[in-house]
Amino acid sequence: MNKTKTVFTLREGILLLASTMIILTGSAVVPVLPRILEVFKETPHAPFLTRMILSLPALSIAIASPLVGLILDRWGRKPVLLVSLGLYGLFGASVYLLDSLFAILISRILLGLAISGIVNSCITLIADYFSGTSRHRFMGLQSAVMGYSGVIYITVAGLLGDIHWRLPFLIYLLSLLILPVALFSITEPEHIMKSKGGDQDESRPREPLPVKQIAFIYFISFFGMILFYMVPVQLPFYLKSLGVTSKTMIGSTMALMTLFSATMATQYHKVKERLSFNLIFVILFSFMGVGYIIIASSTNYLHVMIAMAISGLGLGLFIPSMNVYTVSIIPERVRGRIVGGMSTAFFLGQFFSPIIVYPSVETIGLAGSFAVASGLMLTFAIILFIVNYRNTRRHPL
Repeated sequence: MNKTKTVFTLREGILLLASTMIILTGSAVVPVLPRILEVFKETPHAPFLTRMILSLPALSIAIASPLVGLILDRWGRKPVLLVSLGLYGLFGASVYLLDSLFAILISRILLGLAISGIVNSCITLIADYFSGTSRHRFMGLQSAVMGYSGVIYITVAGLLGDIHWRLPFLIYLLSLLILPVALFSITEPEHIMKSKGGDQDESRPREPLPVKQIAFIYFISFFGMILFYMVPVQLPFYLKSLGVTSKTMIGSTMALMTLFSATMATQYHKVKERLSFNLIFVILFSFMGVGYIIIASSTNYLHVMIAMAISGLGLGLFIPSMNVYTVSIIPERVRGRIVGGMSTAFFLGQFFSPIIVYPSVETIGLAGSFAVASGLMLTFAIILFIVNYRNTRRHPL
């Protein structure tokens, strides 16, 4: 009995630790981006290309995720996770040896492919291993651990970056330490083993896909990330306009949002026990909308910190809600593919956020852009609330 519990606990730990590799992707790079620009300043278009080091993996993840999802359903979760962990360490740490900005960009594209395998296999494995409240609890814990790990990773990367700009990229080798433990602790879900062995009953009618709900999830993933990703991309520039130039103070705003987000995520299962997905979306977009309007009207650093705390509460509900909602409504046979599609929508929103928001920043400024984003989120929250109210009236419990 104790042995089974130990293996189960180890499996949980590996899934959580592997999930943090997603956060490490950006955390290891952010502190040294200015230094990389200095090193490769003679490269044509160096300022633009240097910023692409941070955003290219998101595009790569978005493009690869549908194929990864298909492989997850056909070949299994465990092989994808193991191969992805190995490639992640190799492609991530390869920057330590590269002397060309273009070579670094190629390595980041390949890193995105590995991340796609990790993120989609972790979500599907959690959905396979858990159900009901235990699934809600673990997906909330996953989001919390990812948030807390981001603070640790970016701190360590900053310390290593002060020694040499290449050193933070060696943190990616952590995935190679996870790999052998995952090999022994991760087990293939039963339904995947049956499908590989040809034991599925083909005479049973296949459960229809909830197409409208899937489309809704994809839309919220894309729409939400376009607006949520304004904070890491645009807020440092907004703080500078308020006279805040200290990197420590700027980093503290991000850390505070992460802290509140991670803390809320740990309580996600309790929220889900009481509220429907639609009402959770109403609450999280309301939190973010209020936070953004405070940012837009801020005149000092304290106001921004308050806004980050409020916004963090909304963000803490976002990722576990998307993951839990997705895996709750789809059949096991297509779980990998639908999760892959959600990842595509999610990371496309992240990639396109600065591109879509930039014209607004140029036209009405940063404060105006945060105000518009706030209006969009609060309007969306109101629409969802009205739809939920009408559905409740039409189908009372």
